[in-house]
Amino acid sequence: MITRRIFTTGLAAGGASAALAARPASAQAWKPTGPIRLVVPYSQGGSTGGLAALIQPAMQAALGQPVELAWIPGNSGIIGASAVLEAPADGQTLLLGSSSLFTAHTFLFGNRLPYVPRTAFAPISRVGTTSVLVAVAASRPWQTIEDVVAAIRAQPGQLKAATSGVGSIGHMLIAQITEGLGLAGAVELVHYDEGGSLQAAALVAGDVDIAIAAAPGLLPLLRAGTVRALATTGKYRAVWTPELFLVPSIDEAYPDMAMDVSDWWGLVARAGTPEPVLAAVNDALGVALEVPAVRAAMSEQGILPYPDPAPDDFGAFWDEDLPVRQRLVEVSGARLE
Repeated sequence: MITRRIFTTGLAAGGASAALAARPASAQAWKPTGPIRLVVPYSQGGSTGGLAALIQPAMQAALGQPVELAWIPGNSGIIGASAVLEAPADGQTLLLGSSSLFTAHTFLFGNRLPYVPRTAFAPISRVGTTSVLVAVAASRPWQTIEDVVAAIRAQPGQLKAATSGVGSIGHMLIAQITEGLGLAGAVELVHYDEGGSLQAAALVAGDVDIAIAAAPGLLPLLRAGTVRALATTGKYRAVWTPELFLVPSIDEAYPDMAMDVSDWWGLVARAGTPEPVLAAVNDALGVALEVPAVRAAMSEQGILPYPDPAPDDFGAFWDEDLPVRQRLVEVSGARLE
């Protein structure tokens, strides 16, 4: 089912107008001829949908046309992504997706995927990035990532780690971390394919010992004091969110692993969209991500606004991230149908 919604937020729109006035008009040659359809290929209520709702009013102000959010969930985002590929390559239909949709899917689905993301879509910009956290229930005795690793070594095969599903970023990172520590197969994986909420609930309830998940899904539990974050999987600490400021990176404890994996969201159009259109949307997104209210709301969710200066910059990053995700899939052995 396709659900559309148009948001109007005076604060964000007003902030966008001020930000637009402060930016050079380098990419203002193209103007949309009507409403922009921004496809979110997941159900409402998730982190991607929340992010779309945050940037929508400010993008609308910057582009001078309504931006309509269209939720088209199904098959891990593939149905919504495919819908964008059926639209004209004119910039009037855009896709906001997660890093998994644009990278890991290529290797998780292989030739079962009806498109190759990197060639089917034209990059516009990243929207934001977030830390992936190694977390335990607050009731557990472990205070550091080293404590958990010691427990795994002492009890191989006894500890359980929750993921939000086969092929999720948590699944792949647990596999890579344990392999890097010489503990491959020493943790029992429990996959909650229904999503991150069940994964988090199982962690709090004590049904599992460890969870690896993106920060937005765990922050409410961190704030409630029911979960403790022991490490991030990015190279650096997530200093943009107060609750994560003191959480060390795995790289600090185990630098030989060279662990540097975060979750991110990207904005794309159908391949073949003219470059001036991509540049104009990139500029509008940059305006939206400069609005203080938008930045504050994203930080509250554990997301760092991360606009790329130009579409080619996002494309270059995308190319660099693909082999990283390929390695994660290979180590985990995950496959999706």
